[in-house]
Amino acid sequence: MLARGERLILGLQLTVAMLAAGLLVIAVAWEFVFPERAAVAQLVAGAAAILVAIPVIASAWHSLLHPSLHGVTDLLIAVAVVVLGRVAIC
Repeated sequence: MLARGERLILGLQLTVAMLAAGLLVIAVAWEFVFPERAAVAQLVAGAAAILVAIPVIASAWHSLLHPSLHGVTDLLIAVAVVVLGRVAIC
């Protein structure tokens, strides 16, 4: 059985993931329904990306403070998120 704090953290992570997925669905639907307003769809998709990037970067920061084999994976994912975010901005 999970402790109360673990359940709260997992619930928060699930909520953020579902919110990001919902924003991505809205962005795709918006671009399909209103192709002349693609900028709004990109803003909504950007908000979803930020929701996903925050926990990824936080996990990478934790991995820097407490190195482990699992932390290497977190760091690689964070680097990929940062690089893809930089490419998307350009």
